[in-house]
Amino acid sequence: MQSYLEIFNALKAERSAEFLSSHGLVIKTGEGLGAVLLKVMKPSWSTDDPQALLNSNGLFFGIWIDAACEAQGILRYNLHAKKLRAIKSETFAAREFARVFRVQGQEQLEKWPNWSYPKGPITLFEGHIPLDAKTLHADTSKLMDHFAEMTPLLEQLLAD
Repeated sequence: MQSYLEIFNALKAERSAEFLSSHGLVIKTGEGLGAVLLKVMKPSWSTDDPQALLNSNGLFFGIWIDAACEAQGILRYNLHAKKLRAIKSETFAAREFARVFRVQGQEQLEKWPNWSYPKGPITLFEGHIPLDAKTLHADTSKLMDHFAEMTPLLEQLLAD
């Protein structure tokens, strides 16, 4: 797992300044929940410490590799909308947010490999790609770019 974390850390070092200046996004890397993680989000999308790897609430994109991923030869990714009422208001309708995202984001999601909608509103979409150490850097970078392209839509939906 250490080599995966090194690749995620290299991506963070290479892309953090660009992602922050171009999209207002921060990149976090580390180990947690039995996995090597890379997360991308706007600090305003959570009430948690901006440096914290694990979020109790907020909107964040995650890429991870755990033992099950290694065994299956896949890298997993998803977009979480966890307890958005903590950043919006007690009356914020998470299910409606998920529904509208899935309608308005459909065209953008077509660019993503092996994606699907889970049943509930917490995970807006999820997917996986083949895990190949030789292409992991480029593959992960491409997923990050796809997410950055979604940022304006997510900002609009949060504002509405």
